[in-house]
Amino acid sequence: MKRFLFTPLHPPVTAPIYSGTDIIDKLATPRFFKPFSAVYAVVDERVNEFYSNGLLKQTLDGVSVYVFPRGERHKSLARLQRLLNWLWENEADRDSLLLGIGGGVVTDITGFAASCYMRGVAYVAVPTTLLAQVDAAVGGKTAVNLHNTKNVIGNFHAPQMVICDSRFLSSLHMEQIKQGLVEAIKVFAASDRRLFEKHVPNLQSLIGRQDLHLLIADAINAKLVIVNADPYEKGLRRVLNFGHTTGHAVEAIAGWSHGKSIAFGMLVASFLSQRHSSLPQNEGSRIWSAITALYDRFDAAALDAELLWDKIKHDKKRSGEQINFVLLLRCGTHQIVPINYAQFKRSVAETRERISR
Repeated sequence: MKRFLFTPLHPPVTAPIYSGTDIIDKLATPRFFKPFSAVYAVVDERVNEFYSNGLLKQTLDGVSVYVFPRGERHKSLARLQRLLNWLWENEADRDSLLLGIGGGVVTDITGFAASCYMRGVAYVAVPTTLLAQVDAAVGGKTAVNLHNTKNVIGNFHAPQMVICDSRFLSSLHMEQIKQGLVEAIKVFAASDRRLFEKHVPNLQSLIGRQDLHLLIADAINAKLVIVNADPYEKGLRRVLNFGHTTGHAVEAIAGWSHGKSIAFGMLVASFLSQRHSSLPQNEGSRIWSAITALYDRFDAAALDAELLWDKIKHDKKRSGEQINFVLLLRCGTHQIVPINYAQFKRSVAETRERISR
């Protein structure tokens, strides 16, 4: 078991993040729960089906459980209200503890509910997907979507603890593994060249679930270097948006998975980086090769640049008529560059042309 610390200076809190196998029973214990008046668990419906009588049996013993429906569409204000009503109806008080057990949708909305119920109650994240273990559940961000735009409403709420037990990954489909690998590549490409070079040659083995624990530990550590220095995304933390500006728009318009959408967004960002951030062509090609090792087919014909841009204009990163993109100077080094529609349209066209070859 490895232990990491999320330690934002404002407010001064310490939230341990544990990564390993066979660890949930050692951490989410009656002894840990004892100081709280009651424990309430929000559990992804598939996770509940697979593990409520097995891996989660001890953790959920005597705990009130809200089974959360699958799908990004449920990460909404309407579902948040249902969750808050459930807490109220079950007499949750200010000394309660919420457990969010599932992928990023569940950990995001449960963390947000914990942040606003009675002005804030304690929260523990138990991410059960690779994507959530390397990214979504790390760093204290909570949110719900609004009008089909991701994470418009949310805040920062540090968890009491994050438990990344690799046993949950055994039930994931290959697509879910790929989505997590995309997010790990993102943080490595944008902030840590050494880790990019360490893990990218092993992507096929990682897809087959070999040595995932090493990648998870490195991805958590790389992300914490960033979020501990900039917990509220005032500067450095924006690097974690690499590929997400376009990717979120693709996800909303095309309905692709989060991972595939972000992968396409990273391809567009790599072309933008070569034209507007001096990224050498050979390094852009290395990033392209890493992404297409995970997703080698994109049906991008329906991805109209104008539709994407219209969606992007509602993004939190807008600056007037330009959008602030995270672009790469080199692999592992980034900068924020305002991009206009003409520049974006050209890079989308270049990406689609290269994909179709």
